[in-house]
Amino acid sequence: MLHLPSLAACVLVTCIAGAARADVPNPLLGDWARTRTGCVRPELSFAAVTAVIRLDADGTPVLFRYPTVTYRLSDGSVTADMGRRHPLARTPDKFALHFVISAPEHAVLQLRNGKTLSYTRCTPDKHP
Repeated sequence: MLHLPSLAACVLVTCIAGAARADVPNPLLGDWARTRTGCVRPELSFAAVTAVIRLDADGTPVLFRYPTVTYRLSDGSVTADMGRRHPLARTPDKFALHFVISAPEHAVLQLRNGKTLSYTRCTPDKHP
């Protein structure tokens, strides 16, 4: 019972520190591609607790499903904790993807060594 106050303090700090909250919309939710024409088959799809990564391996489409994704929202950025290893090799974290949302329709994936990869939101008007 002596640890109950410290546990409550940890929960409070987590809420204040920017964990995903129901009252803050997640700007990463939806389909994303590197180009407008890529929206025919979006590379990334994020939902409230799931995600899908679609890649081409030597011309063969490969699909990676993530059934338990959690998000951390923080001042213009979103980190998607995929719940297990993801296939994007050049990212700093093997289990999470960190995006800077530069505009409602534009997300920038943070890669290693200060490099980035830009994505555009796929909306019905962006499909070719």
